[in-house]
Amino acid sequence: MEKYLPLSTAQYLYRSIIELHFRFFCSVLGVCSTAGLDKLQKLQNCATRIASNSSYDASSQPLLEKLVWQTIGELIDMETTTMVYMSINNEAPSYLTRLFERLSQNTIRELRNTKTDLKLPLLKISSGQTCTLTE
Repeated sequence: MEKYLPLSTAQYLYRSIIELHFRFFCSVLGVCSTAGLDKLQKLQNCATRIASNSSYDASSQPLLEKLVWQTIGELIDMETTTMVYMSINNEAPSYLTRLFERLSQNTIRELRNTKTDLKLPLLKISSGQTCTLTE
């Protein structure tokens, strides 16, 4: 690919076209199955190899680091964090801001973590009730 496009142009095309689609899918499918996320990661790995003019069997992790691209998992974390931040600061659409309430709105007592904790909405599916956030 580099004989046709310089690396900087390939990176620009990735960020302006492909990464936007990945970000959309990550915000919509953030809680999809592991198999679905693996498929997205494989697509990104393919784009990484094409942009860096690497062979098909090259390891994608060093290439992602070289290109300074985020993995699909990192994109999901960033999109989720951004959505929650915008929701609790009333910068998101009203249907999202209604999902998150601060505990301080529901209690008159001043607790240590009242201002930082959020009352999370109950999900309609049972598998989502047991999800935990990892760092």
